[in-house]
Amino acid sequence: MQPTPAQQGAATTQADATKTINALRKRLERWELEHLRKHAADLAQRLETAQARIETLESEVWRAWDAADSWRDQTQELVNDLQEAGQTVGLTVDGTLVVVADVAQGGAA
Repeated sequence: MQPTPAQQGAATTQADATKTINALRKRLERWELEHLRKHAADLAQRLETAQARIETLESEVWRAWDAADSWRDQTQELVNDLQEAGQTVGLTVDGTLVVVADVAQGGAA
């Protein structure tokens, strides 16, 4: 039994549709792969930038700690020197270091 011309036409149309769909799938897969590659490259660049920023910030933090330690050491040396010289050292509410006048030695209150 031979297929009728209508059946042959339907089979050809279906085969053409299948080829077209497969071609579209391949094209979409290539586009998707290209998009994912671009996205991965963008993420890699962002990660590299973030890691460089982290290294910079860590370095800045260590410098800030070193500076704070240095200030603390210098302040402690100043307090020690003043106390050895017989001065009374105090700290105001706002954090200012002051030499307190001794009332017993004639200082103003």
